[in-house]
Amino acid sequence: MNYLRALIASLLYLLPPFVYSCVIPDLQYYIKFSPDTAELGKEEATKIAKRIIYWREKEGIKYIIVFFNVTKDDNNFNQVSHQRVKNITSLIKPLLEEKTEIKYGASIRDYSIEKSKYDDLNEVQISIQPECKINGNCCGGDRR
Repeated sequence: MNYLRALIASLLYLLPPFVYSCVIPDLQYYIKFSPDTAELGKEEATKIAKRIIYWREKEGIKYIIVFFNVTKDDNNFNQVSHQRVKNITSLIKPLLEEKTEIKYGASIRDYSIEKSKYDDLNEVQISIQPECKINGNCCGGDRR
């Protein structure tokens, strides 16, 4: 059994990096808002803050992208959506290092059909880009 483990370990070491991948979990976080509200709530805000602090201390954060939805014809929804982004930004900005950038991405959708069919309408995604992904040293970098 030990021989088999040693053989597998040796093969993994010798295989080129493209044969196996490095997966870094927890880089995306989805916030599901109640319709017509931009309030985060204490529990949700705490989860977001802990995640940001964890990544800041663990690998460093190069930038964060906040993805949100807007609609073509519903200005009331768009105001709520933009307020959600402002609330998230005001929460995470003080937790980041000065050099860390916050980027934004909007998905423009036509929800004129029936809004209830779209589960992600009231969802905002926070995506973390750690320093190690930029530097190429995640999961051992070129030592793989």
